Amino acid sequence: MSYSDTGATSQPAELADAAANAIGSSHGFADELFGFEVPPKTREFARFPLRVGGPDTPPINPNFLFRKEHVKIGQAWISGLFDNLMLTGPTGAGKTSFIEQFAARLGWGVIRVACSKSLELQEIVGRVSINPDGSTGWVDGPAIRAMKEGAILLLDEINFLDPGQVGGMNTILDGGSFLIPETGERVLPHSDFRVAATGNALDGENASSYRGIQRMNDALLDRFRGGIEVGYLSKEEETCILVAEAPRLHPSVVKLMVELAETLRKSYESGDLSAVLSTRIVVAWGTLLQSFSTVLDGQRENLLATLKSSFLFRVGRADRAAIEGVVEGVLKRTS
Repeated sequence: MSYSDTGATSQPAELADAAANAIGSSHGFADELFGFEVPPKTREFARFPLRVGGPDTPPINPNFLFRKEHVKIGQAWISGLFDNLMLTGPTGAGKTSFIEQFAARLGWGVIRVACSKSLELQEIVGRVSINPDGSTGWVDGPAIRAMKEGAILLLDEINFLDPGQVGGMNTILDGGSFLIPETGERVLPHSDFRVAATGNALDGENASSYRGIQRMNDALLDRFRGGIEVGYLSKEEETCILVAEAPRLHPSVVKLMVELAETLRKSYESGDLSAVLSTRIVVAWGTLLQSFSTVLDGQRENLLATLKSSFLFRVGRADRAAIEGVVEGVLKRTS
């Protein structure tokens, strides 16, 4: 797969310039970092700023599958053409994993905030805290840490946050300085400071499947100048991931699992199911299954039992019965 297949030569020159001028002493290229073919004549368009990894840099998962179109948007974002990136898509499709693995390849730190309705602005920005000796002092929250250190602030599942709390971050999302009233310190953002946010059903579709999500206002969404829509992997892509993560699975069982996942997702999209089998769950299922048996008959025999232990145990009764029926039917047809 060539990095220039969708027209890297037509990308604006400022993208290459931004990558070349980004803070950091070295750069890497898409072929070295993500495994894409990069023709020599377009190599400058495939440049990424590297940093020296630190404690906030995620570990590399060598089996993570990057999609070229996502990496290109990530390149524009990390190179500074825009500071805030929004990723949307169904649960378990790989939104958070993309940011973490993208940063891992580049050596950038990621400071992750698990968003919830009860999370307050102070927990994101910082607050006065009581020290062990009884004194009080200001403690930077994840947003201020990321601003100072030039890390990626990852707001995971941002639309679970109360919109009023997110609104308090507008100054940070605008790329401006942030005044800490308690200390009088004005924090200027590091040149490498970036914000990424993930969310489910930002377009309103299937919103009923995600309890607790909040409607994000347009003023917030306008501050994210770049976006990536992350869907589930294709059957071929998911097969590659499953084989890499669970190499002792029999090929026919891998095929069966991937086809089952696709069937159940179609049922979810049509409204027949309220639970969906994500790639994350498929990998967990396959990993557990290969621990039960490494031979074809044993894996087929334990296919449903391991699905119950990795997924169905937390699914509603109606969905569970429907999914079990699909699995049992497929096993009978392929016996």
